[in-house]
Amino acid sequence: MHLGQTLALRRYVPAVLTSALVVIPYGLALCGRLIHEGVVDLSGLLIYFLLAAILTVPFILVMHKAGGFLYQKAVRLLID
Repeated sequence: MHLGQTLALRRYVPAVLTSALVVIPYGLALCGRLIHEGVVDLSGLLIYFLLAAILTVPFILVMHKAGGFLYQKAVRLLID
């Protein structure tokens, strides 16, 4: 997610280094282990990935909207 944001926004996004150096390698190792152990197959893993990607979009949009609302409330409290 953070790598995608960095590419889309063309600027630094917090946690992009952690994502690249820790989360992605760990996720790839975990996926390989899950497939190897027979917990899930590749097609199941792809379905879960696609569902997560699809559900992430509305979640992020709602969180940005809520964040903007809460930010405006905080600014009004500090100014008043």
